Amino acid sequence: MLGDLRRIAHSFAQEPSLDVALASLVADIKTCLGTECCSIYLAEADQSLLRLKATDGLNPLAIDKTTMRFDEGLTGWVAQREVPIKVHNAQRHPRFKNYPDVQEEIFSAFLGVPIIHRRVVLGVITIQQSKVRFFDQDEEAFLVTLSAQLASYIANVSARLKSELTSLEMDTSGLVLTGVSGATGVGIGHSFLVQTNINLADVSLKKSEDFEGEKADFTKR
Repeated sequence: MLGDLRRIAHSFAQEPSLDVALASLVADIKTCLGTECCSIYLAEADQSLLRLKATDGLNPLAIDKTTMRFDEGLTGWVAQREVPIKVHNAQRHPRFKNYPDVQEEIFSAFLGVPIIHRRVVLGVITIQQSKVRFFDQDEEAFLVTLSAQLASYIANVSARLKSELTSLEMDTSGLVLTGVSGATGVGIGHSFLVQTNINLADVSLKKSEDFEGEKADFTKR
């Protein structure tokens, strides 16, 4: 499954838009895990609602239309608890809630995994099966690992979209940044630019010829 993880994550990062990437992602997960349905819900900015953003198995017309609160349904429960949840017969579970628009009545088995970045829930990945099925630990671990790899990419895309919207709403010409003094006098030091827009595709392996030097740098940090 390690090869599948790498392939799916790389493919996701190479897609031109988030919507296209999510559509491709649910199809890849469904095929890889041999399930009948895979869906992705993303959290709204105020962290109160989840919105269906991609699915392979549910009603595609429900995409972008179906929403649920964090305290609604099994998917909302995953976001609320911030842990993976699996149920072998979802419709008999007390937290199950039927959403007619998504047409999920035929599915019984459920596994949901939260997408979390810096302790903030960005969304939920779910897989479903019509027959009663116990999703095993390997399948759960696969989704947990994949969600962790995708979280930073989704967070960066969301931040970029928000920044673009903000830039359209305000004129930043002549923008001056001001700070708050922590002590009197003059301070001289180095400034550092922290690059946060990094995704898995930006990371590559590189062999160093100075093993001892790299080891010393790592120890100092």
